[in-house]
This record gives sequence, structure tokens and C-alpha cells, in this order.
Amino acid sequence: MSYQKQNIMPVLEVKEWFDKAAKEYRQYWSLLDSVDNNRFLRFLPRNLSNFTIVDIGSGDGRVFEHFKHTWYHNYIAVDISQKMLDRFQSSAVIKCCADVEESIPLEDNTIDLALAFFVIEYIADLRYFFAELSRVLKPWATCVASYFFQRHAFIFGHADDSFKIERFPHTYEEIKEAAEYSFLHVDEWAITEQGKVTWYIYEFKKD
Repeated sequence: MSYQKQNIMPVLEVKEWFDKAAKEYRQYWSLLDSVDNNRFLRFLPRNLSNFTIVDIGSGDGRVFEHFKHTWYHNYIAVDISQKMLDRFQSSAVIKCCADVEESIPLEDNTIDLALAFFVIEYIADLRYFFAELSRVLKPWATCVASYFFQRHAFIFGHADDSFKIERFPHTYEEIKEAAEYSFLHVDEWAITEQGKVTWYIYEFKKD
């Protein structure tokens, strides 16, 4: 692809991008798995048997693969793209299509554990998102999340049908400030590659 074509490559809003990518998205699981390398698992409670879990930005079920043999009370998959949810291969999951920038469609104080991987990158209004997250979490509940400092836009498609996704390059300070504004305690772990921080694992805990 030429430099000129890269310049005119369309940048799609999140819903449109995932709707278009849904059919082939599963083939990128191994790439996404290589980024987090299952590091987030160490931050999860050991016993989830009575937990109601919400997977924000669940997509077609990549993260759920780590939970499908785990005992839990409820697992709720929330995603902006119905086409992605249609490819979520589990009948044991409650699926909900929603734009979490408008609201997280759950009752107050109902969630024991929230997951949000490759989500914060696509949120424009961090304060509103964390306010909604704080609202649905039970007291002392936790959200385990990630933020990836992506150097280049993720390009999907082939040749002239390629397209990028709209992203919001938040700083570490912006994420922390927005979470603390909604009374979430923030712990973070920097993941480095070749001496540079490439992404963070976050634990947002409701006091």
C-alpha cells in the first residue's frame, strides 16, 4: 500500500469498524492474546463461583475463553456491535448490545467483577465511562482492565478495502484522574517491551 493510500484510508467509528470486522475478527485472537499474554489472570479473585461478571467490550468472546470452564454466577457480555455478539459462541452468557459511552445497561451495585480489555482506547469521555462503571460495581468490587499504547492504527481489510478504527490516545494521568474522580481506587502495572512501556494492566476498585 502506498503512502498516499494510507493517507486516504477511512477511519471508522467504533461500531462501524467492529461490524465490518466481525466476520474475520476471530483470526486476530492470537495477535491480541500475544499482547496481554494472559497476565491479567493473576489479578482475578480465585473463587468466582458467586460472582456476576460483566465483560465490557466483549466482542466475539476472546476473553471469555479464559472463563468458560470456571464456575461463576452470571457472565454478561456487553458490546457495541451486535454482529460481534452474534459470533460469541456460548449459550451460557447473557449478551447485551450497548454503547457504554451512553450507559452501561445494568442496575446499580450489581457487578462483582468487571473486565475491560481493549476498551479504554475507544472511549472519548473517560469521566462518564468511569462514573457508569462505578455505578454498576458493588462496593469493594473490582474492574480489571488494560490500556495499550498502540504506536500505529490497527488496519483491517485488504488492499483498497482497508480501514482503520477511531482511537483516543489517553495518557496514564488522564485515565487515573478520571477513575479517581468517580471514587475508584487505581492500581496499575506497567508492561514493558525493549525497555519501553507498551501497555498497562489496571485494577479499578470501588471503595
